[in-house]
Parts: sequence; structure tokens; C-alpha cells
Amino acid sequence: MNILKQPLQRVLAAGVALASLALPAASPAAQITFEMRAVEQGVLLGDTTSAGVTINDTHNVIATGAGQVIVLQLYAIIQNLDGNHANDGFQQVYGSFLSSSNGLSGNLRGDTNFVVGGQTQINNVPGANAGVAQAGFQFDLNGGGGLDVGSNATDVPGVPLPWFLAVGGSGIGGTTFGVGAGAGGTEILIAETTFTLGPESVGSTSINFAPRQWLTGGTLSTRKHIVFRTDSTTVITSLAYGDPNYDVGSAVNILIPEPSAIGMLMLGTLGLVGFRRSAFRRLSA
Repeated sequence: MNILKQPLQRVLAAGVALASLALPAASPAAQITFEMRAVEQGVLLGDTTSAGVTINDTHNVIATGAGQVIVLQLYAIIQNLDGNHANDGFQQVYGSFLSSSNGLSGNLRGDTNFVVGGQTQINNVPGANAGVAQAGFQFDLNGGGGLDVGSNATDVPGVPLPWFLAVGGSGIGGTTFGVGAGAGGTEILIAETTFTLGPESVGSTSINFAPRQWLTGGTLSTRKHIVFRTDSTTVITSLAYGDPNYDVGSAVNILIPEPSAIGMLMLGTLGLVGFRRSAFRRLSA
């Protein structure tokens, strides 16, 4: 099946299904979940999704051409069992921003000069930009021709490290707590980046966050790369790579459909408008 020749709705559904196969399913039992979302307007200066891009929901985006920019945000969603967001807090995570192309390439924003002093905080947001927090460095991590951020390696010696690093609190670091009370997870914004579309006129790609794979000698390292607090201001939970207590949510799926798919969608919309007008005339008669 050529996915690029399918109706738009079917392509979107297929993209979501493929993404769910490629990533671990979200689990309500996870103590912390990392979730990427597409937004129209970011919190960092200048971060605005391009005109002509349609965000159907935070995980499905329709673009129309090369060079368009989509703003992406990363949230840490912390398990909240006592109905109090104010005692759930984020402290630290290392990770990568990865694109999985199906004919559509592009570049995720990151630092380009991989040397000491080349680090910036262009992807770091207030509340997660303390201390040594850094945006992460650009590399093509999947051979797709576009630039991802971070590393697929299990360990990289020396300084700087290639990964995106969010650090909560202020000063040299600390904890950024949630606000208010209520049911549901405590959501804390920890990153904002952008994806700039490549030269292709049709295709799709999926973008998601991947916590750092931190392995030593073939076993899980005791070093802590995910640090947060849940339901207590005194208990700190630290998770290493592969721990079942963290999860990754659905990817952001970006699609530039074939013109025929766009035409079918427009015809369907016009037909619905015509039906509503006809029904209104019958009711008014």
C-alpha cells in the first residue's frame, strides 16, 4: 500500500497506528510520562508555528510546503495520587528529540558547534533551564537526511554531552513544582523546540522524545538521568534507562498530503456545507 495515495483521514490514522507500534504505550501506572505536543505559539521568543500549518490536535499536524516551522513542546507528566499538584515536581532529564521520516525530512532545532562552550539554552524553558541545562546538539541520528538532537549512544565521555538536558528549579538546580490541586497528572513544561520542514512536497514524519540510554557494561547504570518528586516534597524518585516507572507518550505526526488528498478533504467539507444549507432551506420553508 502506498500511504501517500490514501485519503487524508486514512493516512493520519495509519500514521498514528505506526507511531503507537514504534513507541511504548502510555501507561497510567508510570510515575512520570514524557509527552511531545505541537502548538501554535510557544513560550520562547520568536517560536510561532508557520501560517498554513494546521494543528488538528497536539499530535497530528498538516503542513503544506517546504520550510514551514512547527513549534513542539515537551511536558513531564508526573503521577498525582493525592490530588495536590503542588507537591509533585520535576528535577532533571537527559534525552534526544528524534524524527522518524516516511518521505518527509526536516531539522529539529539544536546547537551546532559540538565543542566546550558551544552549548546554549535555545530549547530550554523557564523552570527547566537551571544550572548546566542545555539545548542539545544537532546530528542526523537515523540516516534520514534531517537533523535530530541528542545521541543514540549509550555513553559519551567528556564534555560537552550531546543530549538535551532539562534541569528544574533555579540557580544551579532544584525542583520545579506543579501548581494547584485536582485529579490527573501534574504537567510541567520542560522543553520547547522547532521542526523545520525539508524540501519534499509530500510525505510524513513522526517526532518524539527519547530519554537517554544510559548503560554501563551491558547493565543498567546506577547513574540517575530522570529525577523528580511525586506526592511528597521530601521523597525524590530517580529512574535509570529502562525503568518501567517512566513512559513516553504518543509522537507528533506531521504530514504533507498529496494534492488529491487535500482536494478530497475540501470537497468533503464543501459537501457538508451544502448539506447544511439545504437542510436549513427545508426547515425555513
